[in-house]
Amino acid sequence: MRPWSLQSTFADIERKIEKVGSVVFSMTKN
Repeated sequence: MRPWSLQSTFADIERKIEKVGSVVFSMTKN
């Protein structure tokens, strides 16, 4: 696996975690 592809995959995972985190945050806020 090339470093750049690993980096992009990590960024994609980070984005998904951010999305899930914001959804959970808005759910607990309501």
